[in-house]
Amino acid sequence: MAFSADELRVLRRALAAALQPTHRTTAAEPGYDADGAQEVQEYLRLAEAVDEAAREGGRLRAFLLADLARYRDALPGSAHGYLAQLQEALAAGYDPVPADLAALRLLCARQRGPEEHARRTALLRHCERLAERSVRARLRALPGGRVADEPTPVPAPAPEPRPKAPRPGRPVPTPGEVFPPRRKPVRPPRPGPREPCVLWKPHSRRRPLVMDYVAALVPPVVMAVAFVALIVTIVKSQGGENKSKEDAAVDAALARAEGARQEPKAHGA
Repeated sequence: MAFSADELRVLRRALAAALQPTHRTTAAEPGYDADGAQEVQEYLRLAEAVDEAAREGGRLRAFLLADLARYRDALPGSAHGYLAQLQEALAAGYDPVPADLAALRLLCARQRGPEEHARRTALLRHCERLAERSVRARLRALPGGRVADEPTPVPAPAPEPRPKAPRPGRPVPTPGEVFPPRRKPVRPPRPGPREPCVLWKPHSRRRPLVMDYVAALVPPVVMAVAFVALIVTIVKSQGGENKSKEDAAVDAALARAEGARQEPKAHGA
């Protein structure tokens, strides 16, 4: 991209205004108004020209890459045209792709003159260096990509072991081994109280709790049954005496009635 003399002056003023916003470079120049509107218009025209040049460069680059791809697809018949297009693309800042490296290796493998072979080999080496640099740049742009470029920390050397003192043939005894501590004599345990001599011990197994309840309830139940039987006997004896008295009274009444009936018959006779 090339700038004309007028564009360079506008670019210089734009850079000065960016560095010193409060200082105007065209205030004292003739042909410029006091408010700086003409200066702003020049900046806008320069920006539009730069954008148009960038777009034109992009279109030219796309056309060049498309032309290079067509020559690469037509190999090996288009070897001379492909090499010329590749050199032009490299001069324009093109980074070779793996397809270009494979095509150059194929062309170097074909039998040609020594000068052509050397030219192709040099171009292949140059493309390999550019491709490697491009790959490294993309890897550095990734998160954690710069770690690989940092130098590997060298571990500190381990301290040398100190020489050990010569071990004596016979170990020196310690004071504890020479003078062992005295141990206090253990007192015999005191005899406990003697248990009385029992010739026979009852069965120590405890009866179930239900049996205790049954044993506690049996005497009252037996007494209640006996009391009820006594009452029944008394009632029955009193009932028999009353019945015999009633029978005797009935018999006496019948006898009196029979005697009264027979007396009129005797008087009539």
